[in-house]
Amino acid sequence: MAALLISAFVVALGYGIVLPVLPMMVERLAGATDPTFNARQIGFLTAAYVAAPVAAAFLWGKWSDLIGRRPILVVGLIGFAITLAASALAPSLLVLYVGRILNGGFAAAVGPTALAFIADAEGGADAEGGDDRRTRAFGWMSMASIAGFLVGPTLGGLAAELKLDLGVAAVPPQTVPFLLASGLAVAAALGVWFVLPGKLLPAPHAEASKRSSSMFVPGELRLLALAAVAAAGLSAFEVGLTLRNVELAMGPAALGLMFATCSVVMFAVQALSFRPS
Repeated sequence: MAALLISAFVVALGYGIVLPVLPMMVERLAGATDPTFNARQIGFLTAAYVAAPVAAAFLWGKWSDLIGRRPILVVGLIGFAITLAASALAPSLLVLYVGRILNGGFAAAVGPTALAFIADAEGGADAEGGDDRRTRAFGWMSMASIAGFLVGPTLGGLAAELKLDLGVAAVPPQTVPFLLASGLAVAAALGVWFVLPGKLLPAPHAEASKRSSSMFVPGELRLLALAAVAAAGLSAFEVGLTLRNVELAMGPAALGLMFATCSVVMFAVQALSFRPS
């Protein structure tokens, strides 16, 4: 469970770490100071990261059913680390777009596969206490993601205030947290590989043969629609707050702390919702 929580934390950290420094990156790579152009690019870059899992998550899920959960988790974390480093060192705006798309695609392998691993390990609904343990484990996974989103913007904002000089050329300050998150993703991949069992495959469910030809069970579409609305609202808030940093006279550090404040509230709500009864 610790390996899964760390994986979810690192992926959320890698996403959140870019938010406070994204305006700086766009301005540096595009060489443009037009606020309208920069705002459009920030919105598109955020959408590129978020849209990639929509196409990739289903494929990762199918592959994890075929070859097991652990290999997909490791591949997702390693790919996430590589594309995160590539995004940090992107020489152009186009490369940054490609890096963010691939980054989101590899991130899609981690969260759903980790949740599927928990469902497999906890057994079916007939197992004693299985539903309660599984629900609490899902809650802890969500809290780990929120914690990563709390640390990521804060770390990215504070690092953006640093001025590093290696003696040859000044290092863009926003690259440091990217590379740190990349290293953490590699460490998480090693932890998953050595800690999680490699032969655990999804258990067959008795009700699978009774399911209709539809791939969704009753109520799933409504839950997916609700999740989509919540995600759209959160993404609009994230991008909107990032775009208003100049208008609100907030530097990267202050913007990161603003995101951290929101994450603290989300973390507290999750802790109350999934507390043991």
